[in-house]
Amino acid sequence: MRAGIGVVEYLADQMRFFQAATTQATRRGLSGLAALEWAEYLSWPECCRRADRAWKRDLLRRYAFQQPAGLWQAALTAHRADDAVGIGPPRNAEFCLPPILQFGPYPSRYRPTAKAPACLRAHLRFDTGTQPSPLVPVRRLNGAAVWTLEMSTAWLYDGRFMAIDILIDERRDYSPEVARTTLHMLADQWEQTLAIAETTVPSISAAAAAEWRAEIGRIRTAADEIGRARKRDRAMMLEMFNVVPGTLRLGPVEVLPDDLPDEWFEIFLGFALAREELLSVREKKQLHKAAVSVLMHWQASRYPQRELDERHAEQIVDRLSNVRRLLGAKSLFAYLARATIVSGNR
Repeated sequence: MRAGIGVVEYLADQMRFFQAATTQATRRGLSGLAALEWAEYLSWPECCRRADRAWKRDLLRRYAFQQPAGLWQAALTAHRADDAVGIGPPRNAEFCLPPILQFGPYPSRYRPTAKAPACLRAHLRFDTGTQPSPLVPVRRLNGAAVWTLEMSTAWLYDGRFMAIDILIDERRDYSPEVARTTLHMLADQWEQTLAIAETTVPSISAAAAAEWRAEIGRIRTAADEIGRARKRDRAMMLEMFNVVPGTLRLGPVEVLPDDLPDEWFEIFLGFALAREELLSVREKKQLHKAAVSVLMHWQASRYPQRELDERHAEQIVDRLSNVRRLLGAKSLFAYLARATIVSGNR
């Protein structure tokens, strides 16, 4: 069951292909960076199909194989044979890890445009010693490095530019002790940075320092309360304070677990895009109808003895559209089981 929305289907297709590629890599005995590079280079056939000029195919071949570089798929957007805009640094650069790997383009009915780009990438970085958790949504690459799987898309329409990054995280088990420790560590790091900023010349303004201290106070308050917070409040804290080492985020980061079934992955991906106004009014209505259909099919296949009418299904979907920071498919199904059984008893 598809959502029927171009960018949502495209990103979901990229995710499905990536998961199949890494599964295949595991069967071949590959792991870590080698498995990711296997998934990366499986985009070569689709890139060749999309290269509509001989010089563009030659450019792809050069940066993919002859002079290997990161983000070699960007050659598809080149305007001339000597155009290397968007292509990453050489793979034989001094540092050990390629900073970014792109997965795709993989086959899909929908093709992103210049005004609505979309891609799936891995961001690699050396480990800073932080334990991966719901508050630190990174994946272990090896003993020295971590990585994140990120979807990016944007929308340029009528002079407005909207963009979003969505972390696709592993299923996480919530631990209040780990969350509390992580938040206190984050507050300590902010305090150290603030102390440096206040002693440098010129120092930051008093107003900026006061705002910084207030944010540190909010983090410490969240650390004290997260263990006894209700699920809704806890989800809000996990969304507001999650941090990826080595990155600076200008706003809350959308995070989706990678174990959601295909149809639910598309629905929650659509909800994330809708919250950031990256869907049109028509697409939002279409997403809502698709979510109701998925929910009613899910309920009928698991609880055929209980009837869920469309009105109650729409109410549940309205609540689901505001669900933030799912830790895994298990938590979603537990919520749906309670919601559909209660609605079926009405």
